[in-house]
Amino acid sequence: AKSAEEEAEEAAEAERAAEEEKAREKELATAKMEREMARAKEAMEGGHLFALNGVSTQLKSLCFRQDMREVGVRKPLADLLAQLERLRGINEALKERARREGYMWHLGSATLLPQQHAQPPVAQSAAPSSSLLEDAGLLGSSVGGAEGRRGSQG
Repeated sequence: AKSAEEEAEEAAEAERAAEEEKAREKELATAKMEREMARAKEAMEGGHLFALNGVSTQLKSLCFRQDMREVGVRKPLADLLAQLERLRGINEALKERARREGYMWHLGSATLLPQQHAQPPVAQSAAPSSSLLEDAGLLGSSVGGAEGRRGSQG
């Protein structure tokens, strides 16, 4: 009878140990997920799109305030807003093209990476090609390669 009680006690102890292990694993998984979410949020907030949205909002509110004072600043600010919208459209076109080519944008590293299940095109790097930039309207068809990219930046 004593051995049966000992076996039951050992089984209960083993079950408690298993439950404690599951609880620890769950805590670790939760902590890992929270770290990943914080890292993704930090990457997003440090990214150019987050900054662009903030600048757009500030410029729009500045336009509104300037209109209230009847100062002629709205036109240059409206031009800047239009340019921001154009760049946002180019960014969306580049993202869509990259998706079609089998790439995805990784927020954490701020790089273009091949999608896990997609095979990247042969002889192409993870960086956007000049044809990608030409399609988006960043490069003229007569300008190509690294020279065109340098010219479009400045």
